[in-house]
Amino acid sequence: MRAEFEKVTWVRSASVRRIWPDRLEISLEEQEPLARWGTDALINTHAEIFHADYAGDLPHFVGPVGSEREVADAYRDFSDILAKAELKPKEILLSPRRAWQVKLASGMVLDLGRVEMRERLTRFVAVSKQVPELQERKGRADLRYSNGFALKLTGTALPKQAHITKK
Repeated sequence: MRAEFEKVTWVRSASVRRIWPDRLEISLEEQEPLARWGTDALINTHAEIFHADYAGDLPHFVGPVGSEREVADAYRDFSDILAKAELKPKEILLSPRRAWQVKLASGMVLDLGRVEMRERLTRFVAVSKQVPELQERKGRADLRYSNGFALKLTGTALPKQAHITKK
């Protein structure tokens, strides 16, 4: 019976216990989606891939086979850092070469590279707090520099009074 319950798409795990003389106790744990994975799957809060229909709004993860836990953990870390500037990740991508990319809900794409991702993201957040217009802009930020980052923004220019200084 347990195996049959676990075949149901939205059941993560099931347990069946017999209570003598004539009863069964059945416990079901429901899948809790964290994000979309690749093109046709979901990933749950335990970093396990499952296949089901879901119409809700979820972030999107992409990564090599076997990187589910790493991507889910990075999403949590990146979300915590970005929340300090009221930014939200919409997509997390881990390339086959292990380079990270984050697409924000605003449309801004952040290239983090393969090392020091947290530090690079923290530096971007600090500048975003100084220049709030960055939080609403689309474009691309290359954060792979050791002491700064490059921006390519789309749309209107930053206001003339916006100056970014290094502290």
